[in-house]
Amino acid sequence: MMIQITVNGTGEQYTSGVTLLDILQSRAISVESAKGVAVAVNDRIVRRGDWNSVQINDGSNIEIVTARQGG
Repeated sequence: MMIQITVNGTGEQYTSGVTLLDILQSRAISVESAKGVAVAVNDRIVRRGDWNSVQINDGSNIEIVTARQGG
């Protein structure tokens, strides 16, 4: 079964049972390489150590923010 979610304002489909870490890894973001990355699911910040345990449900809204240096 597929679920419909929104990631950074864009609708996407994933297989049910997907975790937040699965979605991040599909974007080449891993726990080890995630320095400067903040993630919120349905307007709640998710700690990096919890990414693997957060189950994503149909209709979830995920925001991924990466800090950038510069001016």
